Amino acid sequence: RPAEEETSVSSAPKKRAKTEKSKKKAESGEEPSSSTPVKVNKEKTRTKKATQAAEDRPAAIQSEEPTKHLRSPPKIGKDVSKKKEVSKTSKPTKAESKAKPKKQNHKSKYVPPGEKPEDVDARTVFVGNLPASMVKNNSAMKALIRHLTSNLPANAKARVESTRFRSVAFSQSTTSSKDAQKGGVAVEESDDEESGKQDTLTSSQKKRLAFLKGDINDKAEVVNCYVVFGHHRSSFVDEGVSKDSPEDKPMLPLEVAESVVREANGTTFMNRVIRVDRVGAAKSGTAGSSRDDMKRTVFVGSLDFEAQEDDVRAFFEQLLQAERGDAAPNHPVAEEIADSDLEEQEEQEGERKRRPKSEGESWVQSVRIVRDPDSQLGKGIAYVQLKDVQCVDELLALPSSKLSFCKRTLRLQRCKTLPRTTSSKNDPPATTSTSKSSGHRSPTRADKSRLPKGDPGLGARIADLSKEERKEAKALDGDRVARRLAKKKQRVELDKATGHGQRSGAKEGILGADYSVSVVSTKRATVDPQKAAAVLFNAASPEEVSFGSSSTMLVENLARAMEAGIKEGDEFIVSFADHEANVGPWVRLAARTKATLVPWNPRPVSPNSNPFNVELSTDDLKDLITSRTRLVAFTACSNILGAWTNPKEVAALVRKVGSEKGARIEICVDCVAYAPHRRIDVQDWDVEYAFFSYYKVYGPHVSVLYSRKASLDNSLTSLSHYFLKDYLKLQPGGPGYEVTYGTTGVLPYLLSLAGSGGAEEKSNGELLNIAFQRIAVHEEELMRPIMGFLLSEEAQKAGVRIVGPESDKKGIRAPTISFVVVGQDGKAKRLQSKDVVGKFDSRGGVGLAIYQPIPRYLTITEQIGIRYGHFYSHRLLSRPDLGVDPNDGVIRVSLVHYNTTEEVQTIVGILKPVIMSPV
Repeated sequence: RPAEEETSVSSAPKKRAKTEKSKKKAESGEEPSSSTPVKVNKEKTRTKKATQAAEDRPAAIQSEEPTKHLRSPPKIGKDVSKKKEVSKTSKPTKAESKAKPKKQNHKSKYVPPGEKPEDVDARTVFVGNLPASMVKNNSAMKALIRHLTSNLPANAKARVESTRFRSVAFSQSTTSSKDAQKGGVAVEESDDEESGKQDTLTSSQKKRLAFLKGDINDKAEVVNCYVVFGHHRSSFVDEGVSKDSPEDKPMLPLEVAESVVREANGTTFMNRVIRVDRVGAAKSGTAGSSRDDMKRTVFVGSLDFEAQEDDVRAFFEQLLQAERGDAAPNHPVAEEIADSDLEEQEEQEGERKRRPKSEGESWVQSVRIVRDPDSQLGKGIAYVQLKDVQCVDELLALPSSKLSFCKRTLRLQRCKTLPRTTSSKNDPPATTSTSKSSGHRSPTRADKSRLPKGDPGLGARIADLSKEERKEAKALDGDRVARRLAKKKQRVELDKATGHGQRSGAKEGILGADYSVSVVSTKRATVDPQKAAAVLFNAASPEEVSFGSSSTMLVENLARAMEAGIKEGDEFIVSFADHEANVGPWVRLAARTKATLVPWNPRPVSPNSNPFNVELSTDDLKDLITSRTRLVAFTACSNILGAWTNPKEVAALVRKVGSEKGARIEICVDCVAYAPHRRIDVQDWDVEYAFFSYYKVYGPHVSVLYSRKASLDNSLTSLSHYFLKDYLKLQPGGPGYEVTYGTTGVLPYLLSLAGSGGAEEKSNGELLNIAFQRIAVHEEELMRPIMGFLLSEEAQKAGVRIVGPESDKKGIRAPTISFVVVGQDGKAKRLQSKDVVGKFDSRGGVGLAIYQPIPRYLTITEQIGIRYGHFYSHRLLSRPDLGVDPNDGVIRVSLVHYNTTEEVQTIVGILKPVIMSPV
């Protein structure tokens, strides 16, 4: 029959035409009637049969357009006639269909056998915070796909299997009584004729119909979507033979989804910062990463219902920038390395283009507003994920006056559970533990089944009352009060189980406050400074660190804490090349305990040519150690001599000789003049005590002491309150919190001096080693010009004598250079140190700058000054063999890494005429 033949050949267009007609009928409001002629049913049967016949044909025939197939002239008439006969008489049998090989259509959807729903979720990404206008704009979805895949490798060959919008707000309600009846929920009948009609469509069908009609709520601004990445047939093995070479093999859709999330999350699309995440990511991730995300997330309440993600992001970003400044990358070098690698890839591929993040680095990582599923208006709550935990602490510490957003004061809390924005219906409930052996799961939220039941009709009864009357009615309702108390009790138990609300750090249990301002202040003033100082010392634990107002006070406290363990006749070997901070406390301790003070004096190196060139010798120290030796105190770098004393070498000698003589010896190292130039490493040195002042390393005026844990436990008695922990023994009273907090900026600054050599792969200790190695090289360059002048023949004839090593090598001395100007006898001063410094400072623009104008040849940035005096090394300069008046002392030029060779040349240029001038 001609009509039937036409139907069998062109069944697909007929079916599409009928679908379009049904859409038009649906849009016009017509519903299918039971009086439809039987003829229509026959036509449906014929169409169904024709469709089945088309499906049984080879794929190559199905892929062609039917009209084109009829018009194209047959190549072999006999084959065509056979095909026509088959179509007229009967469809092919199953055996015949199987016998004919089907040609693969590589454009069709391909799902590998055995793929589970969770595997499909793994190759699906969720894209949030998209503009609602995309729903009516087909080209926008294509632009989104290009945006998501634009930064993938060239061999990715990303293939999008399907896309689906989510969270679309329709202009009319899509709820259905049919769904309620399926769920066993009774539907109240209405007197209205229209509303009394039974729903013939489910909620899902209503949403599809509204989507096809384009009935979108004009007030909606945000929509989300799913993007499913599909498989390539060529990426699978057909009959044991791979169709692609390893170089041309495309990425698996799972890998594509991971790359898209990594590259596209937080980028800007159509003027919106989009969220991109994998569906089911919580299931595939580790529990540890979930806990880390939860710690970095803050819960926001009292949010305006019409608030948008971008506005919330900008608000919190501004707050954090005001508190912490601009967000910098975790490792400044990482961007440079990434850029260089990217350039190489761009040269090789020629197609990839780097898409930058929305606004570079930011404190706010993502924002998710919880919305009503129908209207897509916010529910007044949101989750804001931040860069680190400190951001959460900063926000919680802010006063409520700074949390005003859209004329509402926001309510912030630590996040106890993560929002499940990207999980699918196939995902199991998230848990906080991945252990299979545990008999129970860690609780993540309160168990509402154990709460007493409240009165569900209370709200309706008090709806018409005033605000005060409603409060009073709620307070008098016994069921409600019991329920609220039970919820609070559960919340406390949950906090204990999950660790929320607990503080950690050096001052835990001292301040006794858990409100956010106290928690943040305690962390800033005590925990963070101790951790940073422990890194600078390379201490085993932050508990080995004590703060004090000065190094002198810290060593005095140390000596008094040791006093109970000192016996009469014990010996203290003390270097007399030290600052008095590491001498006086031991002198006084020896006097109080009747111990013996044994000076370790520096010896002359070249007494004939320069009697001021002296140094500490380990050979002299070896002879001083006896079985009664209890302490060895020395300096790692003399603040006048500028000479190094190797702490590791000294400690090894003390341990060896002390062990041979049966002495229990502790070592205390003065690192004040050492810290600006070399790295301290108490574990490598093997010493019990070490100290330095932060103002020497570009911090505030506060000092810090390292005490080995074993010595804290066994050698020291507490100077503090009896109920405080051992690591507070040497802090009788808390330090100045404002200055201890200021010390936390020193470590990041020193780490920044390490440069850009793979900083993200190195530890803080490795970076500090690199930084101080670079400092040492630069300081050696700084010493050459000034040491070259001071050791020159003309300077030597003018009476210049270096106090300390006569060398400019970084392995011998620090760039702390002291000298005197003597007369013809080589000892008595020809020029007083005070006079030399006075003339230098006046020429350098700092001496009398308050009273006199700065010289024209110097700008305000070129003011240079030097110092004179004993620099608290009074005992060193009081030695008879040196013959220096401590009150006049020596002239000292102190150079550090931020000085330049040009500045040193300026120093030499000013100093030369001052020294060469007659008395």
